[in-house]
Amino acid sequence: MQLKITLTGKDISLPFASSHIYQGLIYKALSTDEKYSGEIHNVGSVSDGRAYKLFTFTDPKGRYVTDIGSKRIIYSDT
Repeated sequence: MQLKITLTGKDISLPFASSHIYQGLIYKALSTDEKYSGEIHNVGSVSDGRAYKLFTFTDPKGRYVTDIGSKRIIYSDT
């Protein structure tokens, strides 16, 4: 399954390592079922005695500039 998240706004600033932010957005969307969201966060999906985490992220797409000093990426577009 693929999920596309589109952020809109002017000059969205994110840290270089921002996967935890995207992951937090997904868990927040699932928070209506607190037991389920907690289970997939803490355990993941278990198969044959192995636990698998559910998310893999690619780098965000769009026009951006980097601010090396503050270790942030600033997007000027969606």
